[in-house]
Amino acid sequence: MLPYLVLGLVLALAPASGELLIRGSLSEDKAFLKEYLESEVLPKWKDDPRVIVDYSDWHHRLVYLPDRDLFVGTDGPATVTVGPGSVRVEVQLATVTEAGRESIQVSKSVRDPAVVANSGFDSVTVLVGDYVCGVEEKLVVGGPPYYIAVLKEGDRVIDREDLGGLSVSDVEYEVYSDRVVMRVLGFGEGGKPLAIIVTFDLKDGRILVDREEITDAALIEKLSGELVEYPEGAVLRTGSGVEPLYVKFGAPRDDPLVRFIDKVVRMYGQGASEEELRRVMSEHSNVEFLFPERGGGEESGLPVWVLPLLPVPLTVRRR
Repeated sequence: MLPYLVLGLVLALAPASGELLIRGSLSEDKAFLKEYLESEVLPKWKDDPRVIVDYSDWHHRLVYLPDRDLFVGTDGPATVTVGPGSVRVEVQLATVTEAGRESIQVSKSVRDPAVVANSGFDSVTVLVGDYVCGVEEKLVVGGPPYYIAVLKEGDRVIDREDLGGLSVSDVEYEVYSDRVVMRVLGFGEGGKPLAIIVTFDLKDGRILVDREEITDAALIEKLSGELVEYPEGAVLRTGSGVEPLYVKFGAPRDDPLVRFIDKVVRMYGQGASEEELRRVMSEHSNVEFLFPERGGGEESGLPVWVLPLLPVPLTVRRR
């Protein structure tokens, strides 16, 4: 509870008080995602799940989309877009068909306020009315993690602040009707324990940033403690609770279904006939394979047909 007590002191100096709507932290959301993977997702994988395999990017990685009750076998990126009234998860696929590159999208309506925490990028995004604000990592090629704070009204950026290089350990957040306060905890340059307090003032449309060195020994020990491995994924937190948006994890190579997928992928890559592939694929009718319709390009020498056994009941964007 110590971090929240400190955060409460900061809030006393913030703009005029509004109603507290949501409170949480990235570490809590990561722990929820880990528990969800172990208690819900992994048992589902053992029970004849619906699977779509992205042939061109099958590297024993799985993305589970709970709103579709679907596993996607791909190492492609999963992104979450937050906008007024909605959240969209998109899994980018690598296999190129005649229509171009494909992605699987899942959109859901959201009544604000809402928080989306993404463990893959250590980012937190908050939706309040028409405002979307958050702390996110800015990709710097060859450089250390670099974070920014962004405030949008609709699709328009109305303020932005550079937070600088930081190894983030946690992000605590409190959502009010008139502001959002985030406390970014981590280690700055030279390994200095640092707390960056970011206040998104929704009334005035501005971001306030305050930096302070962490001196509390218990908090420093907590931040520098033993690292826990969390799955990549995102969760949605509202006033009524927390729910997963997606979770990505490594598939065990000795799993029977994984071995089956490996076998089909290997056969296709070695130029097996359509008849041979259909015979093997019929062993698990719950698994579909997305193959290149044009042989994967001129250099691949792969067959030119695609073999999904069933229609894909998904929102698929083609580019």
